[in-house]
Amino acid sequence: MKVMRKYVLILALAVPLSAAAQYTIIDLGTLGGDWSGTGGINASGHVVGYSHIPPSISRAFLWRNGGMFDLGVLPGYDRGDASAVNDSVWVVGVSIRGYEPEERRATLWRGGTITDLGTLGGSYSTASGVNNSGQVVGSAEPNAGGGHAYLWENGFMTDLGTLPGELFSGAADINEQAQVVGYSYRTDFRAVLWENGAITDLGTLGGEDSSAYAINDSAQAVGSSELSPGGSEHAFLWESGVMTDLGTLLGNESSAFDINAAGDVVGWSGRRAFLWRNGAMTDLNDLLPTGSGWELRYANGINDAGQIVGQGIINGRYHAYRMTPVPEPGTFAALSVALLVLLRRRRR
Repeated sequence: MKVMRKYVLILALAVPLSAAAQYTIIDLGTLGGDWSGTGGINASGHVVGYSHIPPSISRAFLWRNGGMFDLGVLPGYDRGDASAVNDSVWVVGVSIRGYEPEERRATLWRGGTITDLGTLGGSYSTASGVNNSGQVVGSAEPNAGGGHAYLWENGFMTDLGTLPGELFSGAADINEQAQVVGYSYRTDFRAVLWENGAITDLGTLGGEDSSAYAINDSAQAVGSSELSPGGSEHAFLWESGVMTDLGTLLGNESSAFDINAAGDVVGWSGRRAFLWRNGAMTDLNDLLPTGSGWELRYANGINDAGQIVGQGIINGRYHAYRMTPVPEPGTFAALSVALLVLLRRRRR
């Protein structure tokens, strides 16, 4: 009887708590203040971002093993923000000091050390993406002023340049093939791809402005683009020279912030976080357990395991969250059948 009860209990635990819930959610908390937000997530589910520290400071954090840790800042700086983390837990972002104007410096946190990534000759830099080879991308000021996209590797920062005739650029993400996406700008923003020393204009959805925010290892890029000059912006997926409009949830605006290896896209539309998968955009709030208490506003990171991070409202505060997929019904069904077979054998 004890054996039977054991497997009946396991079978009961294998049943989903809610047929509608497709994700569980964790409140990542804060560093002691009122709010927090996320920058990115790695394959192990480690999360980076920013959090309020009373009375009015924002600091970069790393969340792992259930705890949020202040990453610190470069010497002489007081504020920070973390944008991305790779699978070796190299974190990149920015250290900040001063107000109007702020002074920003691209920062790498690695193994307990904090590194200033430098600039292209000017006074500021930011870091927004890092791959598993330790290549970092972002924007930095060259001697002539204005920001240029860069690639940092092994202590050296290389200017990636702009589209012909344009003045400014910024890099947002880099994949394992060292393909980099971001924007180039003169009078309009244009989503671009840097690859093998060349820069490619990714086009728009019909308007003048576009920007790319993330790229996966299949060279699928996501971002946002105007539909017409001065018009609404929609999230896009770019692949093999074709830019596809991902649509919206609420209102006329949307933006895509990240994409994983499966081509799943996350972002924001009408102050709602979304997941775009297999041609359909879904409100992430509809995938949570009933009564979760969350109102998910933004989703800006997704890993290959399908875990999603972003910012939402819980108990009246903006907090960072991490969502984890609940196993699909087929997984539960297969487990249930296996346990029933085992139970019958035990009875014999």
